[in-house]
Amino acid sequence: MLCKLSWLMRLETARNFATLMVATGLMICSVTAEARELRDPVVVGAAEVRLFGFKLYDARLLTPGGRTYDPDRPHALELRYARSFDRESLLRATRKELERIQGGQQGVDQAMDRLRPCFRDVSSGDRFKATAHAPNNLSFHLNGRQTCVVEGPSLARRFLAIWLSDSARDPGLSRKLRGVGAGQ
Repeated sequence: MLCKLSWLMRLETARNFATLMVATGLMICSVTAEARELRDPVVVGAAEVRLFGFKLYDARLLTPGGRTYDPDRPHALELRYARSFDRESLLRATRKELERIQGGQQGVDQAMDRLRPCFRDVSSGDRFKATAHAPNNLSFHLNGRQTCVVEGPSLARRFLAIWLSDSARDPGLSRKLRGVGAGQ
């Protein structure tokens, strides 16, 4: 009887250990891909984007450890929407800005073909993040869930220039996001 009780106790201990290991594994796996996108992300700049007085979204630029923004190094741009926009409207606005910044349509069709699958409809409160791993590599997350990873010649740099370049529609907003003073 004592031997049987000892065996049952060992079995229960093993079962508890296995349950603990499975739970730990699930917790580790549940860490979203977004959290692994940028090592030690720190906000280096933030801005509110408005059009005709209506708030569209809040934007934040994150870099590893809060390093100075460099378009050739990993960084992420996060937009938290204050309004709803459908996917097609976001794609049209992206195309328009790429053409404006680049001075024409050269390469825009190819860039848009790669970017199209990444976009989704957004609602107020949604968080959309674009992470540049390198100038040619970009991943997108909506509310922490990866929507896609794209590659293409300077695609990350070109897409994020919409917000982060001196050619951005609002250079002051771009400087705020990059954490650059107005006079620099």
